[in-house]
Amino acid sequence: MKAQHFPGIWNMRVDSLSRFERGGDYEVRKEELNELLDVFNLNITLVAFATEENAKCRRWCGPGSRINEDGLQQSWSNDVVLAHPPIPLFVPVIMKAFVERARVLLLIPDWCGQVWEPLIQLMPHEEWMWKKMNQILVEGKWMKRIEASFSLRRMRVLLLNP
Repeated sequence: MKAQHFPGIWNMRVDSLSRFERGGDYEVRKEELNELLDVFNLNITLVAFATEENAKCRRWCGPGSRINEDGLQQSWSNDVVLAHPPIPLFVPVIMKAFVERARVLLLIPDWCGQVWEPLIQLMPHEEWMWKKMNQILVEGKWMKRIEASFSLRRMRVLLLNP
């Protein structure tokens, strides 16, 4: 492995991806999510990674949740799960969906060649290329304060175990 410096605008993109990974202070626009749910004809019954402010249904996991603060510890087997996890949790989310045979609507950036790609290809899934992140996601207070921005990449939507 070798460290590399990205000059100018390329560094801004790398930095925004780094902040996006640990930001966790954003949400999917409600109207965009409704459009997506119509495309897949879904009714979400559990949001795996949320806060009270950005939960998109009555049952959600995250800080302050009555169900479970850790979305990975909650059973998903009888739910249709919306998962838009932090980047380090992509692989654990995919593995959980596989093991529990859970129906999971997973929202991830369109990044080719990532470690999670072979896992996705092993599972039955439907896929849809969505709009750019900055059109779908809304920054929270913390992201605005540190002036973080979203990547201009498109979001990839996967319905695992359709």
